[in-house]
Formats: sequence, structure tokens, C-alpha cells
Amino acid sequence: MSTVNIPLLNPIRLVQTNNPYIKRFSESMASFETEASYSQPWNNEDWINFQFSTNMANPYVYARIINTDGNYVAGFTRVMYENRGGLYYYQYVLSLASIPEGYYYVRLTIASPPFSANFYSEPIHVAASHENTIKIRYSHDQNDYGILFIPSPEWPIILQMRVEGGFLAEHFNPASKDVIFINQTYEVSLVNSVPFVTQKLTLGNGFGLPFWMADKVNRIFSCNQVTIDGVNFTKLEGAKMEGVKDKLYPLAWWSLDVIQNNNDFFDKFNEITEGGDFNTDFNTDFNIVEV
Repeated sequence: MSTVNIPLLNPIRLVQTNNPYIKRFSESMASFETEASYSQPWNNEDWINFQFSTNMANPYVYARIINTDGNYVAGFTRVMYENRGGLYYYQYVLSLASIPEGYYYVRLTIASPPFSANFYSEPIHVAASHENTIKIRYSHDQNDYGILFIPSPEWPIILQMRVEGGFLAEHFNPASKDVIFINQTYEVSLVNSVPFVTQKLTLGNGFGLPFWMADKVNRIFSCNQVTIDGVNFTKLEGAKMEGVKDKLYPLAWWSLDVIQNNNDFFDKFNEITEGGDFNTDFNTDFNIVEV
């Protein structure tokens, strides 16, 4: 039997046409819920890449972006084809630099007669710039979660996506891990103290995010290499996605407690050769300026 596996860790969500069990967001809302819509944001500086695997050796594969009328806009390029353990892994990529601003879908067609299947993404919105979004890039040190992260040691796979959100000042939390000695007369001595800062990644604009996007971000933080706008972050031990939900409204606002991978004890100032992000939103990109 022919099978196609679409990893949930992909930056886009692909759903098979007419699948009775898995539906796109617009088709999955209960009739009594408030109607809502969501389009995944992408900037022209971004590129979309995704993987799938199949037990078919040489199927016909067509990956393209189409507009809302179903017309062809641009085609993806295959950049990986690997046979691992009886499965064939494919990766496709497309730069969005030349895509005009607008709303689109990714359409994936896989055919090996008599098998044929079409997959469509959730709506995507391409623009020169989406304000109040962050770019998440992620990879992993082993092949897992249905993704072939390491087809070769010289070429690790890095995936990326964009989502509404950022860090709020109210969720900036200085803390420390301390070792304290207390003797029999209860005199206290500080043996060691390591200061650090945790932050809460807040996701969603004024309307919120659909369940599939929250699930995607949660899965991304199971990878051991995650950057947010170029800064390495890891979720705190035991942290989980926390949602703020309104009854009968299918979108929600989400947050996750994270910590930077590098716990620096100084600000690094080099010669400033280009402008930085001199804001007060606790995004730390303006603290480190490379020559």
C-alpha cells in the first residue's frame, strides 16, 4: 500500500484533499463556534522548506505556490532525496523574495499510478514585512520527529517559520541558582550563586493563533537547536504551552517559558558597523553587535 508521511514539525501544515479525518483549520471549526480565519505570515526575506517521506521509490512530485484562484505562481526546488530504512525522504525549498504581496497556498501533488494525492497548506500571507512577528529557525542533532535532519554531516537541515509574538517586559524574570550553607547556629553563608534570566515567549496577535500553529511551536521546542530572531533559546524544564482561550472562539493566545542557551556575564560591545534594534522589548539583538 502506498503511503505518504507529512511531518507535523514542518514549517507549514499540509492537509490531504478530501481527507475525512484531518481537515484544514477553516473546515474543522464547530458550527456553533465564532467564525475565525488565520493566514501564516511570511516575509519576502524568508524561504519555505518542508519534507515528506514515502514508501514509493520514484513518484511524480509537484510542489508549487498557487494564488487564491488556484493559479500557478512559483515552483519549489527539490534539494534532498534520500533512501533511509525503506522510506524515501524528499525536501523542497522556495525563496519568497520575488513573490508579490498577497495570500497563497502551497500545493503538493504526489502520484505513482494508480496512487495520486493532493495536499494543500493552510493559507499563507506573503508581504515585505509583517510587524510584531518573530522568525524561528530550528534543527536537531539526530534524525527524529519524522524529519531527516542529518542527511550528511556536512549539510544539516535547518527549518524556519514565522509567527506573531515576541517577549513582553512584564515577563522578564531575573533569577539565580544558589548554594547556601547554614551551620548549627544558623549562620548563613553563600557558597555559590549563578544569576540567569528567564523569559516568557508570548504568541498571538490581537486575534490569536489556531491550534495547529500552537502545536507546531510546541513541537519545535522539542528540538535542541532553536533560535528566535538569531538568539538561541531552550524551553525551561517542565515548561509547557499555556493558552488563554475564550469560550466558543477557535483561536487562542499562547505562552512558553524559555531561557537563553548562553548565560553571559557581560555585555559585549564591538565596533558598530550597522544599525541595531534599539528598542525596549527585551529582544537582546541590540546588545551584541559583531564587527
